[in-house]
Amino acid sequence: GAAGAAGAAAAGADLMITRSAANEAAAQGALLEMQELLLQGKREEACQKAVENELWAPALLLSSYMNIETYTRVMGEFAKSSFRVGSPLGTLYMLFAGQGTHLFEQDSIEYLTDSWQCNLCVILNNRTPNDSTTILGIGDALWQLRSDAEAAHLCYVLSGHEIEHVDSPNCRIALLGADHRARPHNFWCAPAIHRTEVLEYSKRMKNHKACLHALLPYKLAHAQLLIELGLHKKAMRYLENILEAAKACKTGMISQRLVFEAEMLELRLRTHMGGKAASSSSISGSLFGGLKKVLDSAVTSAIYGSQPTGGHMPQPPTQAPSEKQRAAAVQAEKERMVREQRNAAAAAAAATAAVLHRRRQQLAQVVVEVLRRHLSQSQRRRRIWASHFSIKGNDFIGNSGRGESDPIR
Repeated sequence: GAAGAAGAAAAGADLMITRSAANEAAAQGALLEMQELLLQGKREEACQKAVENELWAPALLLSSYMNIETYTRVMGEFAKSSFRVGSPLGTLYMLFAGQGTHLFEQDSIEYLTDSWQCNLCVILNNRTPNDSTTILGIGDALWQLRSDAEAAHLCYVLSGHEIEHVDSPNCRIALLGADHRARPHNFWCAPAIHRTEVLEYSKRMKNHKACLHALLPYKLAHAQLLIELGLHKKAMRYLENILEAAKACKTGMISQRLVFEAEMLELRLRTHMGGKAASSSSISGSLFGGLKKVLDSAVTSAIYGSQPTGGHMPQPPTQAPSEKQRAAAVQAEKERMVREQRNAAAAAAAATAAVLHRRRQQLAQVVVEVLRRHLSQSQRRRRIWASHFSIKGNDFIGNSGRGESDPIR
């Protein structure tokens, strides 16, 4: 504890730029000149004399009784000359002076990012007008100079910056923690979607109607992933959330193509599950085997907009389907599902008939074998009895015709 306090005191001592004894002597002369100027009513000249000789207490006091422009200028000069570049105190006083833009000059931005956590903390705990712009600037510097997307996104979120569509000209956050600038084609993943969902949940704790519209395309992509993994109920909740958000939002805020694809996927999934309260049996590959290829283009167009950033991205349609087209597509989907169910029932019936036929053949073989064995045993017994009676008959004949001395006997 004592060592930590000593270290903090030493660090605090290095924050300010001290003056030498010669400067102290010059300060005394400057104070006399200030006094003469004030005796003549020259307040502006006296304030400038104080600034030139770094007499900040008199300079700040005088400027506070002049005008806001002079006061902010003197405050900025005080912060620049008294505190180390990039120190939290220097940052705070620059914000007090309304000169936050000077923090991002070429000779100071590196020092600002070196201690960005402390600078961010002092800004958030001592709010000033338009300090959100400074927080955004810190995030931009972290991303450009250090390629630290996660730290930059933290600054963006704390500044109140919203999630944007990835095809926006100045998009800062597409998904939390995902660097869409370094990896524009494969930046989105399940952890990034979940982090952004946590942000959405925190906003809903304050406003239950809050919704991150730019997150909906990624929810559709995540629902597709859940379907491929066999997690039907979770996928259904994602699809229901997308459709509920579409109903609650104003027309034009959400892409109609995204809504259409979500409705079609929800219809197929619900039909396969057999209703809203269906069991969670795994989805067969025959039903969703080709679904990934169908949805890839829809998810891509929903995420990247009408102009995908990569050449291999499929082009979405120029306009959303009309109500008539949507109704026709839904009807065609229902008919296709009915045909699939009929084909599945016919295949099941054929498989059952084949099983019954095999069992009948096996039973017939068993019956034939039993009969064959029974017949074989009957024939053997018949031969035994026939042989027995034949011997008895010969004995009878011999005894009566040849006598007891006959060799046959």
